[in-house]
Amino acid sequence: MGRMNLDENTKVITLLASQTVTADADGTGIDVSGYDDCFIIANVGALTGTSPTLDINFATSDAVGGTYTDITGAAFTQITDSANDSQLTFGRIDLRTILDPATSESWLRVELDIGGTSPTLEIGIVAILSNTSDVPTNAQTLDFNV
Repeated sequence: MGRMNLDENTKVITLLASQTVTADADGTGIDVSGYDDCFIIANVGALTGTSPTLDINFATSDAVGGTYTDITGAAFTQITDSANDSQLTFGRIDLRTILDPATSESWLRVELDIGGTSPTLEIGIVAILSNTSDVPTNAQTLDFNV
């Protein structure tokens, strides 16, 4: 594996700015055309409320404001009421196998589904886009790898 120039081959984008969330929410779509991989880091604060749950899913579309379709398998393990103050969760989406060139899908967004009674949490999610196949991955450290 050769030396990789991170400035030319990667881009860090906020999928969901750090915020307090109390209900389902969708991030704004980001254009991922021209990239091969999308590494996702979710920073989730303590989840409070009665029987709270959080599902973090990802979807694609052919336009930023278009209809989004869920990506099968691109979801973090459900987060439930926990004693943890915060946790980092990691995932990877192989954009070469997910995006459909025939439909011009190039937009990706995060979708949060929150359950329980009066759930509240702090969350922020970033994506690291890469257009090189030289980025090493270790499936043991990823919550999902599609």
